[in-house]
Amino acid sequence: MESNVASEPRNLAGGFGGRTVLSFESRRAAEIAILIENCGGRPMVAPATREVPATSSDDASRFASALLQDKLDLAIFLTGVGTRALARAIEPFCSREQFVAALSKVQVLARGPKPIAALKELGVPIRWSVPEPNTWREILQVLTAITCR
Repeated sequence: MESNVASEPRNLAGGFGGRTVLSFESRRAAEIAILIENCGGRPMVAPATREVPATSSDDASRFASALLQDKLDLAIFLTGVGTRALARAIEPFCSREQFVAALSKVQVLARGPKPIAALKELGVPIRWSVPEPNTWREILQVLTAITCR
């Protein structure tokens, strides 16, 4: 069978050879640009997402209330930044100690190493962690295994 050369990836083992390389990085944009340049490419870095703090405390208040009233069975933490932001966002509604104590009663699933690190900093026990590559697919696999016992 003949291969379609146009659909095969180019061999980039020797670097990018002056090609323009698009990266959707946001937090490490400068470092990624330098890395691409060091590999012989012309970087084009365009953030695909950005973190914007919530302007309303209604969601944090509802979450804190549900957590403190033992109304949550499972909490899923996707990012370390989000985990730390949540801890700060609910400070007006309960102390850090109350937050950790209440969250320690909930089954916690962490998507990967960054939320795991943030939860450990807080002292929150983690019931399940998601295996690499830590995508939504692995989250669903873990949730399926939990619920199909």
